[in-house]
Amino acid sequence: MFTEPTFSFPYQISNSKRAKRLNLKVSANKGVQVTKPPHISQQKALDFLQQHISWVEKNAHIWQLAHRQLELPDNIHLPVLNQTWQISYETNVLSKRARMIEPTETQLIYCGPEDIDKTCRKLQQWVEKKAHVYFIERLNFLSEHTALDFNKLSFRKQNTRWGSCSHEKNISINVKLIFFSRDIIDYILVHELAHTQHLNHGKHFWNLVAKHIPDYKEHINTLRGADAFIPKWF
Repeated sequence: MFTEPTFSFPYQISNSKRAKRLNLKVSANKGVQVTKPPHISQQKALDFLQQHISWVEKNAHIWQLAHRQLELPDNIHLPVLNQTWQISYETNVLSKRARMIEPTETQLIYCGPEDIDKTCRKLQQWVEKKAHVYFIERLNFLSEHTALDFNKLSFRKQNTRWGSCSHEKNISINVKLIFFSRDIIDYILVHELAHTQHLNHGKHFWNLVAKHIPDYKEHINTLRGADAFIPKWF
């Protein structure tokens, strides 16, 4: 019988086809996260979490501090679009529906319930739409420019991976990249396009990347400090 215990902290349990065993981590944005292979039951994942309560409590400050410091932004700046939107909030405790309004090219209005989590989700969705439009256009341009064809483009929102490419030449891009400059974004897009020819990180792969992005090593160093570019509310 499935029994879900009560914990004093937020947590998520998710399936991953790549996971070979149960994994536990503490995220500043999502709290405690348990990743499991699809064949492992929800109950076993919860039991695993229960067994590691002491470790979670020892690291609880990671998400607790981030949660206390979470504030709604006054503006959203997307360098790659060379645009900044000033945000105003029209909240209503009785409102159930949230929406974003763009009265001008530099203004953004949130209309909806007075709930910081719901407001953040709406802001995130708005940014993600901007990212989708830009990445589709830019990847098509770079694909034509480099003569590296791809099949499909999809989007994810991950903490550790900026992109991926499958054997079928399907490319996936992390929407968080929208907060970076065009040079950084182009490096990631070309990186994944290069994987359509070489599904590894060998010599031929890096030679192909360097052919189109000669200073790619500088961009790798910049990405190591990625947290500084991505706002806490995203």
